[in-house]
Amino acid sequence: MRTPENIERVREAFERSPCRSAIRHTTTHGITPRSVQRILHNDLPYHPYKIQIIQVLNTRDYGARVRFCQEMLDLISEDEDLVNNIWVSDEAHFHVSGFVNKQNFRYWSQANPQALHKKPLHSQKVTVCCAMSALGIIRPYFFENEAGNAVTVNVDHYVEILQNFFTPQLAHFPANENTLFQQDGATSHTARMSMSAVNALFPNRVVSRNGDIPCPPTPPT
Repeated sequence: MRTPENIERVREAFERSPCRSAIRHTTTHGITPRSVQRILHNDLPYHPYKIQIIQVLNTRDYGARVRFCQEMLDLISEDEDLVNNIWVSDEAHFHVSGFVNKQNFRYWSQANPQALHKKPLHSQKVTVCCAMSALGIIRPYFFENEAGNAVTVNVDHYVEILQNFFTPQLAHFPANENTLFQQDGATSHTARMSMSAVNALFPNRVVSRNGDIPCPPTPPT
């Protein structure tokens, strides 16, 4: 079945419809699934790639991204060492009950086992914050209350981490009056009280929405 004619047929079919499944292509062209798989992997060779999910960009976001990149390039051209003096912070959520991506799980069996993964409607999770730069990494901070229970990140909790955790951690690294601090545009980060706390640590050097260096909602990475 792996004749030059069939290889060319498979190539043309996948070039026309690259998102169509291999099984549907086999039924259309009368080639066995095993032969199609061998043609795809060995003769073309093609590989299955998963679609990537990204945040949609609005029309105004494109100009904002260009302006942000240009401003950062201008700053770096004035001070080449600036790339080594940028603290970047972010948060991640870890689901306590386990987060299962069904695309990464397979169950090999002669018959469909009808395997199910049950998850609660509102899954418990822990939010962890971390900051890094060329200078080093500030260890993760877990958003918890006094009882050790996970809490939602709000303005009060974010200000608390800046004042009681981030500030003492910064003392372990060399101080530089030109160091920038970048944060995402979450409401808890860009509220007036939060921005006041951030500016106290990095006056006139905050890269953020509502910051000294405006960062677009979907910054280029």
